[in-house]
Amino acid sequence: MSHPLQFIWSVLLPLLGLAFGVWLLGYSWKRSEEPNKLVFKWLLTLALACPIAWGVARLFKLGFAAGGLGGAAVAIGGLFLTVAGGCAMYAIWRHSLIDVVTSPITSLYDGGNEPPEPKPLYSIALAKRKFNRPLEAIVLIREQLAKFPNDFEGVMLLATIQAEDLNDLPGAEITLNHFCAAPQAPDRQVVAAWPIGI
Repeated sequence: MSHPLQFIWSVLLPLLGLAFGVWLLGYSWKRSEEPNKLVFKWLLTLALACPIAWGVARLFKLGFAAGGLGGAAVAIGGLFLTVAGGCAMYAIWRHSLIDVVTSPITSLYDGGNEPPEPKPLYSIALAKRKFNRPLEAIVLIREQLAKFPNDFEGVMLLATIQAEDLNDLPGAEITLNHFCAAPQAPDRQVVAAWPIGI
């Protein structure tokens, strides 16, 4: 093997592997919902993996050095130690492995880790209106409109309650004109609101 290839093989590849490992640890730590639990798993894995790897390497080396039937028994012992270590790692990481495998599929249905888009909720206000409590419904709608001031559905619901339930046509007109005068109001919604306000 030439000197540059030997340098790449013995120095650069391990450094790239170490850099990728550090990046992967940092990335998974940032995205983890329970970072303390993740660090505990890493430490437990390191505490188990190092002695198991050393023991397996030692047993295989002794098995091949001894040769014959005794060497095979020692090598089989190393194989059993490898399986035991694999079972221990699976016990530690099983939930994480299952999440890695299933999350692309479940993300199609539940949106994954993306937070839901905030939307105003008018269901309680509609229930209050149904039970003939329009003033309570208006209070709830105004609370939602304070959080989402340009919500067309909320403005229209407020104007409808004012006009139909309270017989307050001037108040409904003021509500719609206020919405139409807002610079952030989309043109399509302003056009939809104007005939009702006139």
